Amino acid sequence: IYFTYFAKGENMKVIICCLNSKYVHASLSPWCLLSGVKAFAKNEYDISVMESTINGDVFQFAEKIINEKPDVVAFSSYIWNITKTLEICKKIKENHNCIIVLGGPEVSYRPKDVLEKYDFIDFVLSGEGEWTFPDFLDNIDKDFSKVAGLLRDMFIAATYGTESTEAIAYSYASSLPVQLFDFSLGAAVLAT
Repeated sequence: IYFTYFAKGENMKVIICCLNSKYVHASLSPWCLLSGVKAFAKNEYDISVMESTINGDVFQFAEKIINEKPDVVAFSSYIWNITKTLEICKKIKENHNCIIVLGGPEVSYRPKDVLEKYDFIDFVLSGEGEWTFPDFLDNIDKDFSKVAGLLRDMFIAATYGTESTEAIAYSYASSLPVQLFDFSLGAAVLAT
């Protein structure tokens, strides 16, 4: 059992973060993760999204996160934000006891390297975050080996099977702050 000292359910505070390249080029990933948690988690969580840009003050953003006193902080990692994301994660870990989780294309292809090099990162999530992240939260005080796509140290959990990603697309469409998708064609298409 790992991290048993954290609150469960509605008492557990979770912040999903992303550093966008610009405010006008916002990533949908934190909003999709939020919607995945709302759709697929067995428990309810005090969960929110915090965003900034790579041009913002990383220490100010880290302080903003720390002031919220989260139990879990998750970051979406991309080539354009990984350096500053790691700076923020390090600052958070130095000043607040919480679980730090990274996901996204910049870390999921090299989880062992990330976890070995950056001891302030607790977990890397790989795969469809809309399923993996809620499963991780629901099992935070249980057996992590059952969480598909979860990577920690040398531990790699099973991968997901043949779940339909169509369920994910429909589940988060209604909880986005604005209607961004048109599902009339049977696929998620960005509405313009």
